[in-house]
Amino acid sequence: MAINTCMSVITYDNETDWALEPFFTEREQLAEQMFYQDKTATKPNGVGSDYDPPFGRRAWVDFAAAQEFLDFVIATAPTYNVTIVSTTIEALPSA
Repeated sequence: MAINTCMSVITYDNETDWALEPFFTEREQLAEQMFYQDKTATKPNGVGSDYDPPFGRRAWVDFAAAQEFLDFVIATAPTYNVTIVSTTIEALPSA
């Protein structure tokens, strides 16, 4: 069984951008697809959101998977006029 070792963190300009459809659903669908590819150990793999500013956090088995997800978000956001303030990948504490 795969173990999540890191998380992607995306900071959105505002909550409206974070929740904008169909961009929100596209991110959820990619995360589900990546679960079936063993790139995350959990489904759903969201690890919570904060709303001031709005963050999207997801757990991944490795940095390559986290970067793949971030690359999609960064490339797709302009299609919907969504402003991404920042993206990072953080290691999860060892269990």
